[in-house]
Amino acid sequence: MNRVQIGRHWIGPGETVFVIGEIGANFFSRDEGLALIDAAAAAGADAVKVQTFRAETLSTPGAMFTFEDGSRVDQREYWKEREISEAWHRELKAYAAQKGLEFFSTPSHVDDVDLLERIGVPAHKIGSDDLTNIPFITSIARRGHPVILSTGMCTLDEIARSVDAFRETRNDGLILLHCLVGYPAPRENANLRVIETLRAAFGCPIGFSDHTSDSLAACLAVALGACVVERHLTLKPERGGPDDLVASDPAGFAEYVRDIRAVPEMLGSGTKRIMPGEMKWRDAGRKSIVTAVGVQAGDRLTAAHLTLKRPATGLHPHLLEQVIGAVARRDLAADEVVHLCDLSWD
Repeated sequence: MNRVQIGRHWIGPGETVFVIGEIGANFFSRDEGLALIDAAAAAGADAVKVQTFRAETLSTPGAMFTFEDGSRVDQREYWKEREISEAWHRELKAYAAQKGLEFFSTPSHVDDVDLLERIGVPAHKIGSDDLTNIPFITSIARRGHPVILSTGMCTLDEIARSVDAFRETRNDGLILLHCLVGYPAPRENANLRVIETLRAAFGCPIGFSDHTSDSLAACLAVALGACVVERHLTLKPERGGPDDLVASDPAGFAEYVRDIRAVPEMLGSGTKRIMPGEMKWRDAGRKSIVTAVGVQAGDRLTAAHLTLKRPATGLHPHLLEQVIGAVARRDLAADEVVHLCDLSWD
């Protein structure tokens, strides 16, 4: 499987999980955007991503969103409030660079791609809504940058068609994200083993675009081999927009990233060994051969004289059969740990 480079980060098996803070459509002012970048950097993310669109090229008049609670919003109005100018793109990108973060976006139209190319992004993201938009996918792929493609709301055959079209452009920088579209997505629908299915089917790095309500699904995704995790980040989840409903606030996002970063360390190497913290428990928690009753010097030991108790500072339990029949070289009280020097086999 090939690795993919985004900025200074390599993405693929064996590499550190690439964490994206998705801030697009979750801020209404320059200062809010900068604050979200601060939060992503403080949490230890690797990148921030926005959404690049114009309402007129994204939705037809009268198109509606129906939220999970049944409420409806006019798409044109919703997106118009959240458009980001080219000047804002440039300022956010420069500020992200100051904070050590990669900056890229999800475009929705070829004009949006042109804008992103002008400001100089290291990669493009294609959302699940455009997974079957093959003309758009190939247009972006021909730009030559790595592409992260989300796979929500689709079948495996639809993914295969899009992957084939992408690869026909000779761009080998494809990353697929398993994604469940929901606001929020129920845990029972997460279907995380799709990560394994996508990796086997397409042989490229696979990640997870997380719309669930906490870090559990993301941690399990990383355990299954996800190389990228994307999570929405918001300052004010109470606003209740679609992305806010699946977003973490700054404190929650920091905890989310900590949980993800802990997964590889917790999985370990797979080599069974005694861990440093276990050493002190070996003597305290294991057992030795111990006298069950008092024994006098010269007594020949029988099974009735002996038992097995903690600590493991005497003869190992596997020597019990050999100790039976030995002669005590000194008086031993009941509950006394037996040592080799206490016995003879004369």
